[in-house]
Amino acid sequence: MLTVVFSTYNGEETLPLMLNALSELTPPEGGWKLIVVDNNSTDSTAKLLSNYVNRLPMTITEEKKKGKNHALNSVLDQCEGDLIVFTDDDVIPDKDWLVRYRQSADDNLDYAIFGGRTEPFWMKPPEPWILEWVDKEVVFACSPDIVIPHDSCAGYIWGPNMAIRSDIFKRGIRFDASIGPDGSKNYVMGSETSLISTLLNQGYQCWFDMDNTVKHIITESQLEKKWILGRAVRYGRSLYGEDSRRRKEIKSCVFGIPRYYFRLYFMAWGQYVASFVAGDKKRTFHAKWAMNILKGKMLEAYVRRDAISHC
Repeated sequence: MLTVVFSTYNGEETLPLMLNALSELTPPEGGWKLIVVDNNSTDSTAKLLSNYVNRLPMTITEEKKKGKNHALNSVLDQCEGDLIVFTDDDVIPDKDWLVRYRQSADDNLDYAIFGGRTEPFWMKPPEPWILEWVDKEVVFACSPDIVIPHDSCAGYIWGPNMAIRSDIFKRGIRFDASIGPDGSKNYVMGSETSLISTLLNQGYQCWFDMDNTVKHIITESQLEKKWILGRAVRYGRSLYGEDSRRRKEIKSCVFGIPRYYFRLYFMAWGQYVASFVAGDKKRTFHAKWAMNILKGKMLEAYVRRDAISHC
């Protein structure tokens, strides 16, 4: 037995594709259970989920407090079996998705964390600049076009396609509810990465199956330049923690924001202006991306200013 868990907030655009794909999965040996957490949706999510109650081994719960990680933490004690498969509300898994997770877990008993590839599913064909300029790993949570070794996969297991042995959560491990999607515009990215980093530091090992694939649904709105650049702000917030650990570089701060961030920001702004004047759209985009990452770092530094003693 294994349990699949995901949280959804206003997922009406992608849930029909996902739920239909889940209903066509090949059941793994020992069976499976699905827990869906409706995280205070205001659209037709509840109705969509109810339409699949008789087609899936599904339990629907509600979590009013906004935040994907709050929602996931709220149902961990309800999961059954030795393996919990985590995903998002906008994926289309291959039919053998759970069969492969069951096999990976059974064949690799020394490993506790499992993952597979995530590929894009474009609801609208992307413009050429998106394919050429945009980092699909950061922006669309899609796997890189490389061969990822089975046992050297730290950094490549992400929210749309990951599994963790359930006994880890019985020992009190939980997702960090202070990060991850929470309905706000500029949340801190990297909640699954944070959890896996914690587990790796505790000595757990990860296993990656290149052939265990889900497709990540990319909606039309996510192809807009404004949305893509907004990801840079959220990504920047997630990167701030690494900067804050390198305290020798942070000699002084303004409102908790390291002064050298301002210097880097204005350098990026200068590159933006120069490339804009030159008509170089690619360089203009990358300069704006760099500026937004720095905006995210500044925002996180300001939010955490009281927690950083040297500032």
